[in-house]
Amino acid sequence: MKLSQLMNQPILNDVEIADIQTDSRLVKRGDLFVAYVGESQDGRDYVEQAIDNGAAAVLYEENSHKNSRDKSRLVLARLQNGVVPCIPVENLKQKLSAIASCFYHHPSERLHVIGVTGTNGKTSVVHFLAQAFSFLGFKCGILSTIGNGMYPDLTESKNTTEGAVEMQKQLAHFAEADCQYVVMEVSSHGLEQHRVDHVLFETAVFTNLSRDHLDYHGNMENYGRAKEKLFQINNLKNAVINAEDNFGKILIQKYQNKLNVLPFFVQKIKKHPHLIGKFNFSNLLAVENVLRAYHFPAEKINAALLQLKPPAGRLQKISIKNKPLVVVDYAHTPDALEKVLQTLKEICIGKLWCVFGCGGDRDKGKRPIMAKVSENEADVIVVTDDNPRTESSQEIIQQIVSGFSSAKNSIVEPDRAKAIQYAVTHADLKDIILIAGKGHENYQIIGKEKKYFSDVDEAKKWLN
Repeated sequence: MKLSQLMNQPILNDVEIADIQTDSRLVKRGDLFVAYVGESQDGRDYVEQAIDNGAAAVLYEENSHKNSRDKSRLVLARLQNGVVPCIPVENLKQKLSAIASCFYHHPSERLHVIGVTGTNGKTSVVHFLAQAFSFLGFKCGILSTIGNGMYPDLTESKNTTEGAVEMQKQLAHFAEADCQYVVMEVSSHGLEQHRVDHVLFETAVFTNLSRDHLDYHGNMENYGRAKEKLFQINNLKNAVINAEDNFGKILIQKYQNKLNVLPFFVQKIKKHPHLIGKFNFSNLLAVENVLRAYHFPAEKINAALLQLKPPAGRLQKISIKNKPLVVVDYAHTPDALEKVLQTLKEICIGKLWCVFGCGGDRDKGKRPIMAKVSENEADVIVVTDDNPRTESSQEIIQQIVSGFSSAKNSIVEPDRAKAIQYAVTHADLKDIILIAGKGHENYQIIGKEKKYFSDVDEAKKWLN
């Protein structure tokens, strides 16, 4: 595609564009490099590197609160020979979804795209849907926290919701592979940052709303408004909404006359061969209603639901004979932690252990709340690190333990490996140990360094 066609404007030294890249290290000859201002990096700092790698053209952010005019002048100064077209674009990050959609020939128009948003349950619902569509004989693409690709062949993902260019690139890949359905997690960050503006969603799913990401959104009202944006996307047809959730009730009221709204709530928990917990049955009902929206017969829906298994790091059991049961779960919000602990409490004969920490550079207000939740639901608590990032591990732990009314049932061990070792080696056979917060993650972030670490591997090591 010509740059002039992509930008819908005359371009001096017009060029053919081979692909779009937002990472200068990935630029190949003939690519368009998009230099926008991110959270921690300014793409305009990497224009020269992109051109050295063969970029045929550059789009750069013209206006930004981060030294925009100086940066823009620098970009132009770096292109002294004027051979490479360098196009300034105001609010580039907001327009990137439209640009990428155009370049990849609007791939979502050729797919049934289902977006899942909510504080907790997004990953489970997305993976359940992918399993269900696969069982029903359809190719299903998946974009989620724990992997992207054609189900079940997934590659590791960087974000819950990919950037606008990578998103459209993935959708184009799914369309070219004759995929019929795509299911994706849609985060509040992804919605706020316009990453999905030009994805043609057919169905939106809302799981629940509870405290998370207030370091970014500021308050629950803003957080809720961000989630709601999924239901305001043009041409949306179906809305599957948790009617037990207070914010879900608001969404139903607002959109019941505009969309095909399918509300769900758990009336009775039925026995399932692979899943436990009321929250998982809420997720199952979301999946059932999505399948109903696509008019699958009831008997096929029921058969598909019985096949569903939890994704990695979601109530993942590690069971070894004559050892306590260990469960690894991604629960990293007060609501999710409470629900997982309550679920395990129902099946625990001995003591219920909870090993958890709170992420650094994230919402500080939830730390004492999670301590209170664990104190109310667990018998023994081990407080540890969970991606402290650039914050002091000691300060994070102090903020967590400030939420305990008593310290008698809690132990502090900042080293996560030692915390898991302590729990596994001190728990009795009839106890259950929940290791919460990381789930599928296989890393620990300390400072700005990302090191390999797996709760599952550590638990298995000490169980054996």
